[in-house]
Amino acid sequence: MREILLTSSVLILAVLLLRRAFRDRISRRAQYVLWALVLVRLLVPVSLPGADFSVLSAAEPVGRTVTERLEQREIYRVPLAPSPMGTAPQVTSPAPQIEGGGSPSGEAAAPSGGEEAFSYPVIRERVVTAADLLTVLWLIGIAAMAVWFLVTNLRFWQKLRRTRAPYAAENCRYPVYLVEAGLPSPCLFGLFRPAIYLTPAVVTSPERLRHVLAHETAHARHLDPLWSLLRSVCLAVYWFDPLVWIAAAVSKADGELACDEAAIQALGEGERIPYGKTLLSLIPVRTGPGSPLLSATTMTADKRQLKDRITRIAQGQQTRAAALFLVLALAAGVCAVTFTGAKADGETGGVRSLTGDELAYFNEEFFNQEGTYSIRNQFLNSLYEKPEDIDLFELFYCGTGIDAPMTDEELRQVGSFDTAGELICPVDKMSVEAINQVLLENTGLTLEETGRIGMDYFQYLPEYDAYYHSHGDTNYFSGVNITAGERVGDTIRLYYDDTFHVDGWKCVTLEEQADGSYWFVSNQPSERPAIPTVYPEGSRC
Repeated sequence: MREILLTSSVLILAVLLLRRAFRDRISRRAQYVLWALVLVRLLVPVSLPGADFSVLSAAEPVGRTVTERLEQREIYRVPLAPSPMGTAPQVTSPAPQIEGGGSPSGEAAAPSGGEEAFSYPVIRERVVTAADLLTVLWLIGIAAMAVWFLVTNLRFWQKLRRTRAPYAAENCRYPVYLVEAGLPSPCLFGLFRPAIYLTPAVVTSPERLRHVLAHETAHARHLDPLWSLLRSVCLAVYWFDPLVWIAAAVSKADGELACDEAAIQALGEGERIPYGKTLLSLIPVRTGPGSPLLSATTMTADKRQLKDRITRIAQGQQTRAAALFLVLALAAGVCAVTFTGAKADGETGGVRSLTGDELAYFNEEFFNQEGTYSIRNQFLNSLYEKPEDIDLFELFYCGTGIDAPMTDEELRQVGSFDTAGELICPVDKMSVEAINQVLLENTGLTLEETGRIGMDYFQYLPEYDAYYHSHGDTNYFSGVNITAGERVGDTIRLYYDDTFHVDGWKCVTLEEQADGSYWFVSNQPSERPAIPTVYPEGSRC
C-alpha cells in the first residue's frame, strides 16, 4: 500500500502537470487517455522489476522509517487467554565465572545439577499498534464507500426504471428512453447494457436530439460506464487520499471534453457552434458538488467547468504531432519511475560478506567479552521479529549486568531470607533506570516502548522502582560463536549455531547507528549460511 500511494501520487501530479502544459496542443481524447495510467497504477498493486532510479528507490529510506514507526507505535494491549504452564530452559553448560569467582549477579552461583525446572504461566497479549488501527479504519472506510456506491446507483436505477419510457431514435445502436421528470440532464447509464436516457427538453428539437445522441454514443464507445466503475473502486479503496479525489474529478471532466470532441467529429465541423448552444441549453449549472460515485454520465457542471467546456468547443484546435510525441515521451518517462519498484540492495551489489576481522570483533568484543558478564549475549536467548517483542524475562534472567546494591529490607520484601534470617538464594536487582539504560543502548527503546514481554515473572517493588529475580540456576548464554555474516547498508546479519539451546541455526540482525553502535533488530531461526568469510589480503594462503 505504501508503495502504491507514493507512486500514484507522483503519477497523478505528473498527469496534472502534463494536462496543464499541453492542454492547447493535444486532443481532448489524448488528454483523457493519460488518466488510464493512473487507473492502472492504483488498481494493479505490483511493480515492475527494480530500477536504479525510481520513485520507490529514492523514497525507500523515508518510507521504511515511517512504516517502522507506525508498526512500533503501541496504541492498546488486548489480553489473551493464558497458556498452560511453561518451563524455563534447562542449562547444560556451567555458569560463566567472572573475576572473583562470583556469578554475574555478584553472588555465588548455586550448582544447577539436580534442581527442578522453574515453571511459570505464559501470559499472552496482543499489542495493537498504530499500523493496526489505521488498517481497521481503512477497511471501515472501504466498506462505507462501497455501501455509498451501491445505494447511490441502485436508487438512481430504480428511479429510472419507474419513470422511463422507450423512445424511438433513428440510427442509434443503443436503447433510448425518455424520462419525463427527475432527471437533471441526459445521460448514459448501465455497465453491461448501457442505455441513453433523455429529458423532455432534448426531444423538443431534432437538432438537440442529434447532438445529445452523438455525445452519449461517444460515451458508450469510450467505455465510460466501465471507467466510471473503476474510478469509483479507486475512490473506495483510496478514500483517504485527496489526490485520488482530485484525479477522479478531473478525469471525469476530461471524459466529457473527449466526448465533445468525438461528437463534433461525428457531426461535422459545421455543427460545432450549434452543438455548443445545445449544451448551454441542456446542462444545468451545479451549485454544489456532484455525486462522485454515480456511474451515470450526467452532463451537470459548475459555472467554471461549463465556461471552460464551451470555450474549448468553440476553439476547435488541432492536435500538433510534435506536442503529442513529447507528451507520450514524458508520460513514458514518468511511468518508468513510478511503475518500477525499489531496487534491492543485492541487485546493486550492496550485500557483502563480513571479513574475518569483523567476525572476530563480534565474537570477542561485541559478544562474550571474556572475563565479564555480557548482557548482549542475553539478546540471543529469545526469538523475536522486532525489538519490542524481546522476551525480557529471558534477557534479564541474570540481571542487567549493572551493579545494584540491595538493602536487607529489599531482600526481606522479596522473600530471600529463611526463618533463621539466612539468605536462601541469590537475588538480582534490576532498577527501571538500569533496564532502560540497557534497552536504550541496545535497541533504542525504553521499557515502556517495548511489549514488556516476560516482565510479569519478576517481582516489582514500587518504592524502589526496581524488579527482582531469585534463581538458583543460570540462564546465561555463554560462548556465542558467530561463524558467518553479511552486511547490507547499515544492516548486519550474523549467523550462529545455537548450541546453548540446541535448536539449530539462528540469524541475529543488527542495525548500525550514526555513532557506530549497534541495535538489535531481530533474532530468528535460519538455514545454515552459505556465506564465505572474506579475509584481508595476505592473511590466508
